[in-house]
Amino acid sequence: MVDGKFAHDTTSCRFQFVRTLGDLFRVVPFSVFIIVPGAELLLPFAIKLFPNLLPSQFQHTTTQNEAAQATLKVKLEMARFLQEVRHEKQCHT
Repeated sequence: MVDGKFAHDTTSCRFQFVRTLGDLFRVVPFSVFIIVPGAELLLPFAIKLFPNLLPSQFQHTTTQNEAAQATLKVKLEMARFLQEVRHEKQCHT
């Protein structure tokens, strides 16, 4: 539909679907720690090695915000670097 509300609802439903599907794929390896006796002792090491192992319901918003800030910082540094390279290339030609 052309209605903006309908388009927004579809977008939010798609986002929720993608998030739920991602959580489903994360639960499969996570379930090994629940099924195998004694494997829960290895869980802290697994989370350290694979930080995105836990489903989104177990992630804190502060952790998500820190990850988003780190990603933004890397993107900004890359953009500055590419601008410097472009500027140097233009000066040499």
